[in-house]
Amino acid sequence: MKTVSVIIPVFNAGLFLEETLTSVLTQTYTDLDIIAVDDGSSDNSADIVARLGKRDSRVRLFSMPQNQGIARARNRAMEEVRGDYIAFLDSDDLWDPDKVEKQVALLDRHPAAGLIFTASRVVDKDGNVLNKNLCAGRKIPTGRIDPLTFIIDRYPLITSSVMIRGECIRALGMFDSRFETGEDFEYWLRILRRFDQIFIPEVLTSYRDHAQSASKNRLCNRRSKVAILEHLRDSEPDYFASLGPRMALFLFRQKLGLAQLLKQNSHPEMAEREFKSAQLLNVPRRVKLKAKLLKRRYC
Repeated sequence: MKTVSVIIPVFNAGLFLEETLTSVLTQTYTDLDIIAVDDGSSDNSADIVARLGKRDSRVRLFSMPQNQGIARARNRAMEEVRGDYIAFLDSDDLWDPDKVEKQVALLDRHPAAGLIFTASRVVDKDGNVLNKNLCAGRKIPTGRIDPLTFIIDRYPLITSSVMIRGECIRALGMFDSRFETGEDFEYWLRILRRFDQIFIPEVLTSYRDHAQSASKNRLCNRRSKVAILEHLRDSEPDYFASLGPRMALFLFRQKLGLAQLLKQNSHPEMAEREFKSAQLLNVPRRVKLKAKLLKRRYC
């Protein structure tokens, strides 16, 4: 039986953490190495992990000296993995009891796959279901996929539903902590450029929605996506160019969308800079002209 390391970054998660850990400890697949990294919490999160660790030796607790962000917390856990496979779980999300068992079985049967994820439901803070299946109606491929498809389609891949092969860490390193958000998207992209993916259409993961400001969430997500795409363009220009004109056009539209969100969130100067930056991209002239005509909607 292969060991599965479970990486759980923790920051002030006392309200949900015990329920989250219980959903791991009650998995039908039992060969687990559970690594919780407390990222400078000021609540009782570390105490909850320590208490459960005394009851079950599969639970290990590591602590960051101060809050350093989710990417560094995950990377700290990655330094401690003992498993052949690595699963990720945020400290407020939940797994169905047979989630790990089903993922391990498929990874065992498909050695070319580096990443496997499941469909997810959305629940509120009380566990009430808000969305039964985020992936419903989506055609999500299994096998080797075109990175452009992953970038542009951006199907609902929830981090807590993901399991990767240990070889991914050895081949590709860890999360890029330069990104405040979206570091998971960048890491999955790296993996999928080298390995196959497997999608399980069965809902086996619950994602917790805390009903934060929708506008601010959209701004944060769009900003991180633009930063990741610009990083890809600047660090690997030949690869970025190989993705073709659709990639440049996609980045152009993402930057215009970011400009609009910046304006909506009272950042007019930043919106103007983003709009001007978009105009420098290599996209058809007619697209730029149309964007200029609509500029008042963005900046």
